[in-house]
Amino acid sequence: MSIAAFVPRCFQAAALATALVAGGCSTTQTSPPSPSAADSLLVGTWRLVSFEMEVQDKPDRIFPMGRSPVGYLSFMPDGRMAVVITAEGRKPPTSDPERAALYSSMVAYAGRFRIEGEKWVTIVEASANPAWVNTEQPRAFKIAGDTLQETTPWFPRATDKIMIRVVNTYARVK
Repeated sequence: MSIAAFVPRCFQAAALATALVAGGCSTTQTSPPSPSAADSLLVGTWRLVSFEMEVQDKPDRIFPMGRSPVGYLSFMPDGRMAVVITAEGRKPPTSDPERAALYSSMVAYAGRFRIEGEKWVTIVEASANPAWVNTEQPRAFKIAGDTLQETTPWFPRATDKIMIRVVNTYARVK
């Protein structure tokens, strides 16, 4: 088996394990949401193609995870999702400051999701960022063939309070 085929399968297994563990500990919602046509379009695993940030009222795009980040997003038929995104060029840490820096070069969370029109909302049950646990994370989405585009709401960037949003593009894993 090639490494390209192996990585998505490993992620699917990890995402499923995360979803199962989170499901066993969930108090947010005890029964899965009923499936819809939008759910079935999302179900599956998606490979990250690009991670871009838009600055409100500016034409420029920022690439905070580099031009070649790595990530996967999976939606399970039982109404759970899991995502992990890592910046390009991450290296194993050799010190505590390097370990701390790695935290800011990744996004990872899992939980139940529901569809509301042209967005999905994740009720976060586990996250690399503990502040996200027990929050709802809405994402606008568009699917065109085997391409998924995800857009976050506008939010103030922590460093300077400039309004930004993240636009991720994924390709369906086959």
